[in-house]
Amino acid sequence: MRRMGLRVRKFATLLLAVFTTLFVFLACASSMSVGLSKSGSGEVSISVRKEKAVEIAPDRASFEAYINEYVEKLNSESIDTDVVKVKNYEEDDTHYRVTISTRRVDNIGGLGDIIFADTKSFCENDLTNLQKIKDGYDQLLMPSIFRVAPNSDAVRHEMDPEDNPIEIKAKNAESGEVLAYKDFESELRATDKNHILFFQIADLKLVDEITFNLSGKVEFISVMHNYETGEELETVACSDSSVTVKPVDLVFSSGEQNAFFGYVVYSEGVSPWIVAGIVVGVLGLGALVYFGIVKGGIKRFFQSSLWQRIVRYKLLYLLILPAFALIIMFRYMPMVWLSAGFMEYDLLEGLGSEWVGLKYFKGVFYATNTPEMYRIFRNTIFISLIRILSNLPVILFLAVLINSIKTKKLRTAFQTISFIPYFLSWVSVGGIFNAILDPNTGMLNRLLGSTTNWYGDPDPWWAILSVSSLWKGMGWSTLIYISAMCNIDSELYEACSLDGGGLMRQVFTVTIPGIMNIICLQLILDVSNIMRDNYEQILAMTNGQVTGVIQDTVDVVGRISYTALSKGNFGSATAIGLIQGVIGSILVLITNRIVKKTENEGII
Repeated sequence: MRRMGLRVRKFATLLLAVFTTLFVFLACASSMSVGLSKSGSGEVSISVRKEKAVEIAPDRASFEAYINEYVEKLNSESIDTDVVKVKNYEEDDTHYRVTISTRRVDNIGGLGDIIFADTKSFCENDLTNLQKIKDGYDQLLMPSIFRVAPNSDAVRHEMDPEDNPIEIKAKNAESGEVLAYKDFESELRATDKNHILFFQIADLKLVDEITFNLSGKVEFISVMHNYETGEELETVACSDSSVTVKPVDLVFSSGEQNAFFGYVVYSEGVSPWIVAGIVVGVLGLGALVYFGIVKGGIKRFFQSSLWQRIVRYKLLYLLILPAFALIIMFRYMPMVWLSAGFMEYDLLEGLGSEWVGLKYFKGVFYATNTPEMYRIFRNTIFISLIRILSNLPVILFLAVLINSIKTKKLRTAFQTISFIPYFLSWVSVGGIFNAILDPNTGMLNRLLGSTTNWYGDPDPWWAILSVSSLWKGMGWSTLIYISAMCNIDSELYEACSLDGGGLMRQVFTVTIPGIMNIICLQLILDVSNIMRDNYEQILAMTNGQVTGVIQDTVDVVGRISYTALSKGNFGSATAIGLIQGVIGSILVLITNRIVKKTENEGII
């Protein structure tokens, strides 16, 4: 107990010393601390002395307003409106403190130039990246009188603006050796395991220094080097995994501006995904050894009837292996890219793109324009339901009609004619219907003797979409039902005829019950596609213009996905597709259960 009490007192003393040091540090400066994750996102903690902020923000309300306005400015100049977010404000007697969350720091606009990348991709873009290091910010420093900021502990230095001997070099964080550009470039190109944080941040009036806490060990830092005098101006200092940057003053004709600039190269630590994979692998191997060998699970499996059946029908299992491999390759492996719905997906970065979580899903379910989203989902569901309820009986009737034709050649001719539209693209079908619906020369207006502008009247468009879908797809659907009718025993028709049943009686007592399983299967598939609105059809039928008067009637979920793809927003399009897939899966399970309640076969 005495030892434990001694340890507790030592720990409390150490904790007190740490907090005292932290308090003294915060009381002496206005600082910014940036914690960067492996993906480049981070959390920024800013501590600002009230006496430093008094000119800009004399009280807390004005300070919060200043920060909010600054964050809004950054977002407006960034790739999205949620790149930077204020999490909370705090205040004590001497400081204002604000916590800000950021997405990938190189996506923040309005601060200057920030690059967060692995060294391989950084080096592949020589003109825009390595050239900045090679030039040593000459373009930035040439027209200015450069000196270290007065509130910095670094060496003060001034120079003639016409003679700029300052260049930015790399310094080995461990040995302190300063490298020439050529040597540093070869070091960068030698490995793709390192990351580089390159920054040129201008005009942070309230901040005296920035600390970057990195997810790895610092290898190189930048140093300002006067190659005439040999003097080093260290505005970047580091420890094992953090870098502290102090500003320099730049004096322009328009006035002074402080700036933080330089770079740091660090080697990443072990990825948590690798650690998780190793842990899962070890646990899985342990479970296999325990249950398979110790508990005799493997032995029991090879003695089971399942293994005996596999051995007995091994040729059949070998036959299905290619199909199984194709399903895995083309159906299940691509599902990995569903994770793009949780990313700000970039084609060049692939699955290493910035992770944004449920952002796009929230954008669908918590849209700012709720009435518009309601209309879109309503149209999607109603168009699909009308298509199912109108097409199913017509296709069944056509299938029965073709099947009842006794002359083989005539039956084949009808079936072939009905099948032709299936091979037409929706673009072709859209052109045909455009000729039919044209208000001036269209065949429909000539038959009706009217001048109706079908593309200016939203009311008939659900029916138009249903009819065009029926016309294009009826050949394929009737083929399925006719194939099922061929399996019905002809003796059942003869028995019904002997009992006095006519053609209609035979249809309802023999044909329909005989193909009921196929009807239920088709119904399940149709219901699963309720959220799959076939936007290709709508786009073709409306001449690519889902706008204007008919927009309220034909605007569907697919339009959101199409718009996202056209703007290169692959993450949003994937998220919408995933939502449609999940809803479709739920509908399949519900419909399948209802079908089984009617004593018919489902698909599961």
